[in-house]
Amino acid sequence: MSPTPDIAGNDRTLQADPSHDRLYFGGITGLVDCIVNMSSLPGTFLVIEIERYSELAIVLDEGFLARVENELWQLLDAQVDGRASVFGIDAGEFGILWTRALPRSECEAVARGLLNGLRGMSLCRHSGLQLTPRIGIVTGWQGIARPQEWVHCAYLALKTNQRPFAGFALYQPEMADGLTRKWELRRDLAGALDRREFVLHYQPRLDLKRDSCTGVEALIRWKDPRGALVSPDEFMPLLENSGVIVELTLWVLNQSAVELSEWLEQDPDRVLAINVSPRALLDPLFVTLVTELIQQENLDPSQLMLEVTEGSAWEHRSSTLDSLGQLRGLGVGVSIDDFGTGHSTLEYLRLMPADEVKIDRSFTQNMLTSATDHLLVQQVIDLSHQLGMTVVAEGTESDAQVEELRRMGCDFAQGYSVARPMQQRDLMSWKLSTSAEGVPQT
Repeated sequence: MSPTPDIAGNDRTLQADPSHDRLYFGGITGLVDCIVNMSSLPGTFLVIEIERYSELAIVLDEGFLARVENELWQLLDAQVDGRASVFGIDAGEFGILWTRALPRSECEAVARGLLNGLRGMSLCRHSGLQLTPRIGIVTGWQGIARPQEWVHCAYLALKTNQRPFAGFALYQPEMADGLTRKWELRRDLAGALDRREFVLHYQPRLDLKRDSCTGVEALIRWKDPRGALVSPDEFMPLLENSGVIVELTLWVLNQSAVELSEWLEQDPDRVLAINVSPRALLDPLFVTLVTELIQQENLDPSQLMLEVTEGSAWEHRSSTLDSLGQLRGLGVGVSIDDFGTGHSTLEYLRLMPADEVKIDRSFTQNMLTSATDHLLVQQVIDLSHQLGMTVVAEGTESDAQVEELRRMGCDFAQGYSVARPMQQRDLMSWKLSTSAEGVPQT
């Protein structure tokens, strides 16, 4: 085996290792040139990316990293066993080219073999280092003619993999549509706050003991520049990974406090719940900005409930717990949202400075037909009460679910069986109509 190729330089021209005619290195341009020179399409091209490899290059000893790289090349070379050409594309990125079009079953078998081999590298096993590879594949029978398109489609499969736990994906034409859609959304989201395209809807929750609606959750909605309503499931993940999420969280807090100020002032027991991004909790100025906003809007902190998604709160728990502790010190309530879908450990409940638990809808929806879900809901209710926390059941869709939750001792129900999310003006009308129908409103 030859010395480890230098795979860090994107601008290098294509080179062949003099002692082995199947190892090449270069950037994307060199890779395309090699495909043109070595393959009469159709064939099969596979790209491998080692996640966070650049971080390893920073923290690992140079000698150890060289050994890791060498083992990577040896493993890839052994896996193809003379049947394909292996390329180093960039740091932590490799390409493999077959001159024949492999059938789907063989593509998947090759990908699984590569993943198992990469995850089980001896140097990693002995050092505790964990490599996370991802693979994208394109093959000739998919009708892609130009070498540039081959490389593009393989990377597209890698980046837009809909089955991330599988670790690999075979290119599908609709992947391009999904990626285009994401770029369009990112483009339109830039400046959406300044253009006032976001609006708030409010979903009431029913107090099961008082049989009245004493709280609402503020939910953000977005009308894109063409006036189309975009699902939060589409745009919120993009916002979570952008710098605007903290500003948007503060906007939701401020806007909802303004819109519901009169409603909140009518009863001190009324609560406004707002979802808080984990990124906001990691911002060192967030607590200060929330404090200033509470003072500016003359809010009663006890009427504000900040909902934190269970899994996200645990990813950076030290900073998150510190911020949540400071907010609780102001008198602001903290709610564990989507409980049951993340860590859900006793340690989590013990350490989280929370006042409320929201049981995820996946448990609530099936509790009348699943004895297991019913038991879990009951156990969460009982344990939360013993720890001094109130409980909200999300996703209730029938009166029967609400009545059973009431019997089980749950404090609040939220879902379509109570009311759908609505704008502020509709919320006021809804309160009046439900009062007229006999549901007491406090």
